[in-house]
Amino acid sequence: MVVSFFLSATNSFAGSATLAWDPPYISTDVTGYKIHYGTASGTYSRVIDVGKSTSVTISSLIDGQTYYFIVTAYNALGVESPYSNEVSKLIPSPVSSYTLLTNISGNGRVTGTNISCGTACSYLYVSGTKISLLATPATGYNFAGWSGACTGTSACQLTMDAAKTVTATFTVAKTPVLTITKAGTGKGRVKSKKTSLVAAAFAILSDPDIDCGDTCVKEYESEATVTLVAEPESGSSFAGWSGACSGTGECTVIVSDVTSVTANFVAAASAPSSGSDPNVGNSADGSDIVGGGGCFIATAAFGSYLEPHVKVLRNFRDTCLLTNSPGKAFVKFYYRHSPPIADVIRKHASLRYATRLALFPLIYGFEYPYLMAVLLIIAAGIGLAYKRRKI
Repeated sequence: MVVSFFLSATNSFAGSATLAWDPPYISTDVTGYKIHYGTASGTYSRVIDVGKSTSVTISSLIDGQTYYFIVTAYNALGVESPYSNEVSKLIPSPVSSYTLLTNISGNGRVTGTNISCGTACSYLYVSGTKISLLATPATGYNFAGWSGACTGTSACQLTMDAAKTVTATFTVAKTPVLTITKAGTGKGRVKSKKTSLVAAAFAILSDPDIDCGDTCVKEYESEATVTLVAEPESGSSFAGWSGACSGTGECTVIVSDVTSVTANFVAAASAPSSGSDPNVGNSADGSDIVGGGGCFIATAAFGSYLEPHVKVLRNFRDTCLLTNSPGKAFVKFYYRHSPPIADVIRKHASLRYATRLALFPLIYGFEYPYLMAVLLIIAAGIGLAYKRRKI
């Protein structure tokens, strides 16, 4: 039996192959067809009789394996024709898909590859798909981090090689607020400490960051580390901190939420009369000025005679001016004529600012004499160089 026909393989489902062929061009006594196939070219270990059909789908094939096929025709006597042309087909592995489940705790959204969730949601991804997820908190919330298949607070990077679950946690945004309270029988103030000379230079030109009498509240835009110092007034002593700090030294506290600190002052046994004025000299008749009094103008500018910059000026007065006659005369003149000027300064914020600006070189010249000397030498050198260049 001699026939001639063409065999072809077409795409089908995973694990199967569909074959089709044209019947012979001339009339023959063909009564059916057989499919011969195997896993090596030219070697066909399996045979399927498909009758007179000119197409067939062969299933139960192994994924990832290449198969080779030929077809033969046979007549009523069972005589088969020669092999047709050989065709081959690689049986593809099935495409796996995995589900990503995204949970949300709090108020926010998760967005990424084919996903945008305001609540719990899921999406099916083809195996091997790379995904990047971003968490965006709603107004008034912060993104606290991922859990599950991702951790941390940066973008969540995933490769879908299995079913996975991630949870984005959003928490209510906390407002960093520091509340400072004074307690005890004594008197004093609590102030924030500047950590550098540059910070202190800026502080002198503005109102103090923290300068508390009985109670004060300071709100910060973000988490802040604050160092507090307690300054007892004359006749009182500092007994220690309570609340977020303890001990009697400086109080350093991290303000990330509502934080409370209490400064405890106690009255000394030999406290002076409450009617005493720190801006008045200590001599009996007032004719001579001795150390211990305040500075009217500086106190008006900085708001308190306990302010550290005012203390620098008082110390200069006591250790330098009051140790000689011309200095004493100047201090006496100052105390006689400065109170009215201080009253005017105290009532106007612009005058307080201008006064602090004017006192800045004096204060830092007294507190850091060597540094100021170096700065003056540098300035003089620059000026001299500029003058010579101009000539």
